Amino acid sequence: MEGNNREPSIIVIMFKFKPSKTKNERSSLAEQLKSARHEKGKSLAYIAKKIKVNEKYLQALEAGEYEDLPEGIYPRQFLKEYCTYLEVDYQPLLDDFDKERQYQLVFKKDKFFNSQIVKRHYFFSFPKVAKACLIIFAVFFGFFYFFQGLNELTSPPKLELEEPGDNLAINQNFIGIKGLTEPETQVTINGKNILSNKDGFFSETINLKNGLNTIVVSAEKKYSQKNTIKRQILVKSN
Repeated sequence: MEGNNREPSIIVIMFKFKPSKTKNERSSLAEQLKSARHEKGKSLAYIAKKIKVNEKYLQALEAGEYEDLPEGIYPRQFLKEYCTYLEVDYQPLLDDFDKERQYQLVFKKDKFFNSQIVKRHYFFSFPKVAKACLIIFAVFFGFFYFFQGLNELTSPPKLELEEPGDNLAINQNFIGIKGLTEPETQVTINGKNILSNKDGFFSETINLKNGLNTIVVSAEKKYSQKNTIKRQILVKSN
């Protein structure tokens, strides 16, 4: 019969296998919780009232912001209650939670430590800069006053000669010399030491020869340069 000549049918059933995710490919704890809640179609506020857990803690779990959770064992208990309501196996999620939370705590500690290093570096660097500036300032003014004092010490003292005037012609063989200098100054006239009073005033009479005479009056302190005034006096022969 024609029906007996029909070829047997082969039915092929194809199974679609979904490869399991490796540890590195698994979605994060926060994503798994959020996905499970969306499947339930419930809001965070609704679930928070049901399981009696503060909504902000559930929000922190779904956001993966574990630093907003309280210290101690409470966060694990919140996660357990949340997973139980969502009908999710909480044991593997607890392990993930511990690892992720530990990582965040370490990262936060390192970040805090690094920020403290920067702050301490800035704190200690600023005084160092200020200290360096003060040292430079002090050294600069130290040198300034040193050289100013040295200049005053080595500068020639003032010397004023009241008598005689310059280029005089006289008929006598002597002349009076009067002048003023600084206190504690050694005065010489033609190389001869002359005494001055406490105010620096000095007076001396010297002999002259016939003809042209040169009078050299000098004033000098211990470490100073010499200040010199010269006068030329002509003595006319009688």
